[in-house]
Amino acid sequence: MPDVAAAARARLTELVARECFAPAHSEPLLRRYGMGLARGATTPWSIGLEIEFMPIAAAGEPVWPTGSEGADGLDSLVAVRACARRHGWVEHAGPYGLAAWQTPDGGWLTFEPGGQLEYASPVCPDLDALEQCTRGVLLRLGEDFARRGLRLLARGLDPRTPLCDTRRVLTAERYLRQEQHYDRRGVEGRRMMRQSLALHVNVGIPGLPAEGWWAANALVPALVAIFANSPRIDGQESGWRSERGRLWRRLDPSRTGAFAPRDGAVGADPVPDYVDFALQAEVFSFGLPGRTLQEHLHTGPVDDDDLRRHLSTLFPEVRPRGYLELRCMDALPLNEALTAAALVTGVLSSFPSLRRRVVRELPPVSAQRLSQAARCGLTDGDLRAEAEQVIVWAIEGLSDDGAAGSSSQRWIERLDQLLHGAVRRGLDPGARLADDLL
Repeated sequence: MPDVAAAARARLTELVARECFAPAHSEPLLRRYGMGLARGATTPWSIGLEIEFMPIAAAGEPVWPTGSEGADGLDSLVAVRACARRHGWVEHAGPYGLAAWQTPDGGWLTFEPGGQLEYASPVCPDLDALEQCTRGVLLRLGEDFARRGLRLLARGLDPRTPLCDTRRVLTAERYLRQEQHYDRRGVEGRRMMRQSLALHVNVGIPGLPAEGWWAANALVPALVAIFANSPRIDGQESGWRSERGRLWRRLDPSRTGAFAPRDGAVGADPVPDYVDFALQAEVFSFGLPGRTLQEHLHTGPVDDDDLRRHLSTLFPEVRPRGYLELRCMDALPLNEALTAAALVTGVLSSFPSLRRRVVRELPPVSAQRLSQAARCGLTDGDLRAEAEQVIVWAIEGLSDDGAAGSSSQRWIERLDQLLHGAVRRGLDPGARLADDLL
């Protein structure tokens, strides 16, 4: 079977190059793997947010999306549906059994496996446009929920509910297989699926994909520390600034983590490293459990759909999807989420020289540094100094770039306030903010 395995690896390499790392402007990468350009040779900066939050009742217990109001009148699916009708959001049949709603500007509201509600913004050209669409949807949602006695929890992990009182509300095979896979390792998988909440900052970066990829990965420890927002579990302080970050370190090392270029080579091709990562990850989307993709390639046929399903189950801190999904941050209240977007924009959207500097001057990302960031956050002096430097770079980037929009000075002031009012004082959101989204 070695020829079959080699052919499957070649197909995997092409899929990773084309679908993970090849936005329209990445002509050199496309040519390396024998592919043509689908569109023009250049692509402008783009940004979007995915914000997750947990619908909860006044006392803090989760509210489930069942579709029928109980005696207490609380149901998150009914609440979203009523809000959608009020504001003209179009309901669709969701891919995993629960409804989804599209907003007029192209954003989406969907449910996650544990009943978390996710808002995914449309792709935006700058921070001003991102704020306008995101604030418009979430303010309406928060107001409508409040009328029903509901709140929106914005923490990286549900701080109160015992795991035994949670449920998985998405019953599709993908999530059943995922839960079964994680159950073999302990309870972290169920906590992640049912109780964790994340902020994803999604960016399309002009220039060579490698530069943006390595720079985004280099930022991860600082981003985890700056925006740590889950210090409690089961109603008690856990000893970690990001309990969600702790879960991801213990969940499944074969499909999580971050990447650093070998020998600090900023221009290194990321495709081979990501292919190796995919090959060494255990497969749960098809085939026999407990085997890596590499082992599956030697035991039977694997088609492109199998490979795509497997790639969709990899959860590194920065996930390449034709754009970069920075998924390392805990869920945050709206204003903090927009500040996080401004920080990422300032560092990654500006000059290539700044992205190269980020990779050269920040310590290489590693599993140990990710754990340290989640455990200690800004209380660690080295991480705090690193976080300060990243914010200074972001302010520099926003000062010389148009990705903020017409009000760049307002975004710079936000970052300056983050620097002086929080980071230099060692205060993350978990230490200074309430639980509500708005």
